[in-house]
Formats: sequence, C-alpha cells, structure tokens
Amino acid sequence: MSAEPRAGAAATGGCASAPRRARARARLQVALLAAAGAAVLAGALLIAAELAAARVPEQRAALEELIRRETGLEVSFRALSVRWGWYGPEAVFHGVMLGEPAGGGVLLRAPRLSVALDAWRMVRSGHLEAARITLERPDIDLGAAAAARAGAPATATATALMRPDPFVTGARVLARWRGGRIAIEGGTVRGLLAPGAPAVELAVRHAELRRQGDEWRAEAIAFLPESLGSSARLRLAMHGDPAHPERTRGTLDIDGQRLEFAGWRALAARSELARYLPGTGSGNLALAVAFSGSQLLEAHGSIYAGSIGWAGASGSAPLALPRLRGAFALERRGGEWRLTADALDTGGGARGAVKLELAAAADGRYAHGVIRNLAVPLLAALGRACAPQLPLAQFAFGGRARQLTFDWDAARPAGARLITAVDLEDLTLASAEYGVRLAGLTAHVSGADTGFIADVGSVSATLSLARAQPLELDALTIAARLALDASGAGWRLESEDLEVRRGAQSLAASGMIAAAAAGTAPRVRARLAVKDVDLALARTVLGPGTVAALGSAAAHLSSGRIATADLAWRGVLDGGDRARPPGGDFTGALVLREASL
Repeated sequence: MSAEPRAGAAATGGCASAPRRARARARLQVALLAAAGAAVLAGALLIAAELAAARVPEQRAALEELIRRETGLEVSFRALSVRWGWYGPEAVFHGVMLGEPAGGGVLLRAPRLSVALDAWRMVRSGHLEAARITLERPDIDLGAAAAARAGAPATATATALMRPDPFVTGARVLARWRGGRIAIEGGTVRGLLAPGAPAVELAVRHAELRRQGDEWRAEAIAFLPESLGSSARLRLAMHGDPAHPERTRGTLDIDGQRLEFAGWRALAARSELARYLPGTGSGNLALAVAFSGSQLLEAHGSIYAGSIGWAGASGSAPLALPRLRGAFALERRGGEWRLTADALDTGGGARGAVKLELAAAADGRYAHGVIRNLAVPLLAALGRACAPQLPLAQFAFGGRARQLTFDWDAARPAGARLITAVDLEDLTLASAEYGVRLAGLTAHVSGADTGFIADVGSVSATLSLARAQPLELDALTIAARLALDASGAGWRLESEDLEVRRGAQSLAASGMIAAAAAGTAPRVRARLAVKDVDLALARTVLGPGTVAALGSAAAHLSSGRIATADLAWRGVLDGGDRARPPGGDFTGALVLREASL
C-alpha cells in the first residue's frame, strides 16, 4: 500500500517555506557585507599603520616637532626606533632629555620615551598624531629646572637652598601640554615640597595624566623617602588651566601609608602649618579634598596612627597620644570652618569613642567647640602643655571628661578671651610620692584664661594609702570648691570650703598652696578642723611625723579618739617623708577621749 499527499497540502507548505528561505538569504548577505566591510577597514588601518611605521625613521624632524607640540618642551635624544604596540605603531626615543624652552634647564632625562601614534587620526589628517606618550624610568628634577630659570647652578645645594615652588614649575609645564595621555613607568621625581626645605626624592611606581580640553585626570603611586614614610597614592580630578590656578576647581585624594610625622613637620618648618603637625609618631592617612582656586572648600578622611606627640611651646610639656584612629570631616561655610569627628579612638583609657565638634573663623577671630568622652589623662596632658608651671606631672589621673566646651574670642578683653567648662566623671587622682590614691570623684570645672573654679564631690569616694600596712577608706563623702590661678610663672590653689565625712567622723579644711615658679617647693597655709576621728586612723593617715609635731606626749599616745581638733600649718611642702615633722609652723589644740599612753 502507498499513500500520497493531497496536492492542496503540498502547495500550502511550499508557499510557507519560501519567505523563510528568502529572509535567511537576506540576513546572510548582510552579515557577509558587514564582515567584508570590517575586513576592508581593518586592512586599510593596518596598511596605514604599516605605512606610518615605515615612515617613522624618515620623519625624525617631524617626530621631534610632534614632541615639542604635544609637551611644550624642547627635546633631544640619542636614537630613534619603531615598534608595534598594543594600539599600533610606536616611535621610541632613546636617551631622551626634555627641557623648558629658552634655556630653562633640563627637566627630565629618560632612557626611553615612546609615542603611540594614532593611525586613524593620521589617515584623516596626513600628519603624525600622538595617542599616548610613555616615559620609562625618567629622572625628573623640578628643582633643577627652577634653579636654571633663576640663573643659579643646578646643584643639589642650590636646589635645596633656593625657594622656587615646584608646583609652579609643574603647572607651567602642564599648561603647555596640548592634551592626550602621558604615562610614567618607574623613575624618580625630585623637588622642594615646601619653600626653604631640603629637596625630596620620590620613587615613582606608576603615574598617569590625561587631559581633554580643560578636564584633567591624574593618578600616581610613589614610594617615599624613609624619613617621610612608606608610600603615597594621589588622585586628581580638575577643571581649568594650570597656568591660571585661581580659576581651577576639583578634587584631590591622598592615601599615605606608614607616614613619619616628624619628617613632614620638618618639611613644613617654615610654614604656619608646622605648629599643628605632630613631631613624633607614624601612621596611615587618607584624605579627600575639594578645592576652588587656591581655597580649600572641604576635606574628609581618616587617620590610623600611634605614639603621636606634639612638642610644647618653650618650657611647656609635650602632648602625647598613645593612638589616634577615626574619621573626620572639615568644611567651610561662609567665613567659618567646621571640623567634626564622631568616633575617635585616642587611647588613654577612655571608654567609648571621642566626639569632636569645632567651629572657627577663617580669619582666626574666634573658635569654639565641644569635645565629648575625652580621657582625663589626655586632658591632664593638654593642661601640662598649656600651663607647664602646674605640677600636674606629679599626679596620675584617671576618669572621663563627659563634656568639654571652650569658647575663644579675640574681641574679649585679656583674661577673659578663653571660657571653658568641663564635667568630669569617675575621677581618680594618685601620687606615688605621697602614696595616696583618691577615687570615685565627680567635678565641674569652669574658668577663663588662667583662672579656674572646680566643684568637686562624691558620696562614695575611696581613699587608698600605701603604708607599711596598706589602708583603704571607702564610703567617703567629699565636697569642696577649689580656685586655681595659673597666671604668671607660678600657681596658686586655694579653698575655703573642703569637707570630708565618713559616718560620724569629719574633717573640714581651708587654706591655700602656692608656688612662685615651676619646680620650686610649694608653700602651704592651711587650717584643719577634726571631729570624732579615731587616733590610730589619724596617725596612719597623717603619718608619725605630723603627730610628733603636736608634742612629746602626743608621740606616746597609743589609742583614743579625737573628739575635736583645731590645727594650723604654715610651711613648705617638701616631699612625702611622713616620718619627719612638717616644715614651718604646726600648731593646734585637740580634745582626746579614751586616750592611752
């Protein structure tokens, strides 16, 4: 048996497949035409590139002119060759020297400078066109070029002692560059980073600069001299003409690794910035800056550093931080700068992060701010730096400054320009010389310039005494108002209202302690009123020397209770020898109960 399709069905299938075959043939024709066009274009470009490469040795003068036109610099070289690079033919100059025109001195020396030729633009223009310039291991000396322009010998000494600005030299060179792309692979850059500072040599790992009209992009990675740190990465995005820096604007990102702060401070020794830079320590710094012309608009970044120290003014103690870590932001609003840091880790025993808010006039007329959660040891170190005559170094401090506010205004009269206030919590004071530690205090300190008032108190303070038999007194109630005057070369601390209680026992004191100058023995004038104090406890606290000063009979007392006592002391505080009677006049009267000799 056999079956045949109906004629109508076969006709219908044939009609349906014909359009599909026509569309397939059309797509194939388009693909073939596109491939042929691409092949022709590639062949044309290849032929043009080969022709350009073949003509390179014949156009030595034209290539020299190309370099002058692209960079604005005079060029000389030892030999010229050609090679095929990633993007086409490249002219390679060997033994290159580039310098500023009109005898401006040699700016750059490099074993090789390669120019990648733009074959497409060459086909269109009929002239040599550069797509990319690459310098291999160049030696760039901005200081020598500047010295040559000033008419001085280009020696290391002249470079170090002259005051030409390398940034001005660099800006002048870049302003002549027509645009495109310049890359640096390896090499060194020498110049003066600050006026009057020694020349610095940077080892360039990689650098790249691009220009299109007034748009600039740059990136560089360099190894720093050992005195400055490990490495630095720079990124620049700028709009404008380097020849007119006042009209430029852009952003600059800086990432420095293992920076040595002492070296950077030495570089800036002649600038106003130097006094704000730490003189010791090292760390990493990331900084992003926005600028317009010569003005800084804003900056933000982070720091991760340790063992930072600032040298104090003449005769003052240095300020040291065990570490400084965190992020910060600086911005300008009108005529005011604002600095904020929300989570700084300063070490020094602070619990939690330090928060900083600072506002200052751009012209320096005023400054005010708030610092929260600052460690008291750091606050004491700041006090030593500002008032070196105070004997703060003899004490160990602990605790937290919950909030510190300050307000400085140059328009106020002298003595009232700086207004400060601080709230202290968990305050601890200790003296190794006297073997005393007092903990559990709170205090509010306020003042202006060199005069301060401190309200100190506690309902559960603890007094620890390092004796032959250590003694600890807890549950102490303390209330005192202290006045400090740190004007001049000396200092004076006085109180008319100091009281210590422990149960029924109490001690009230008034008087002052003062020193004429730093390092001199303080003089004391004090009056004490004692009630219901155990004699053995008083002997341990005051020391046998103080008890012996009351007379031979008092020295033989073994037990009892001081019902009342009124004591006065005028003399010199000359050390922590408790076995020796206090110097000066020590007088008083006391009433004993249940005494034993």
